[in-house]
Amino acid sequence: MILWLGLHDARTLLLPDRGVAMVGIISVGIQGFETFFLSFFSIFLLLGISFFIKTIYRLLFDGEGLGWGDVKFFGVAGLWVPVEDVACFLTSAGVLGTAGGILWKRLGQGTRFPLGTVIAGLMIVWICIEGWGRA
Repeated sequence: MILWLGLHDARTLLLPDRGVAMVGIISVGIQGFETFFLSFFSIFLLLGISFFIKTIYRLLFDGEGLGWGDVKFFGVAGLWVPVEDVACFLTSAGVLGTAGGILWKRLGQGTRFPLGTVIAGLMIVWICIEGWGRA
């Protein structure tokens, strides 16, 4: 489902709310409610920071830097990203998103970049890292 969201965003530049919610529900189902409650801080930290970035960008540049789907997807990523890795996750998303956006624009794809694709890829990497860490 995460991979589908990333590919869907790359094709349509949209992250559907139902898809993001489904990833959240599936994540809770896989990890259990205990992990969900332990992840509250990561979820709200990622939501808060991404919402802050969205708001500041809009005020400074009079445009959309992050879409609402990206903000929600960052929140769902908090189910998988431990609080101690939030800064690394956001930095990775920022660096890869900036590099991808520059490449995207140079390839003539326009100025809107599907950041959800980057978030999805990073989530998959983090899930694999977490899985290897538990083994």
